[in-house]
Amino acid sequence: MSSAAEAGQSTADKLAAQTAAAQHKMSERMQKGQEKVAQAAVNNYAKKASGGLVSNVPAPVGKEALNFAKKNPKQATKFMKALF
Repeated sequence: MSSAAEAGQSTADKLAAQTAAAQHKMSERMQKGQEKVAQAAVNNYAKKASGGLVSNVPAPVGKEALNFAKKNPKQATKFMKALF
């Protein structure tokens, strides 16, 4: 293999690695954003349902709500519409 071909392959490998790293970072940020929104929704629901007595619920509750919504989008949509 010539050194030009090796350099081209090396550049392609570097670009692929950078792209994969950027996609992973973006995916992590999206997940954290989704978790933050789910937590805010769960906190808001708890506050309304309890008449203001409960304003924050544990983080695992928000994560489970997000997991439920991802697995059952139609049911989650109906539930959210019922809240508002």
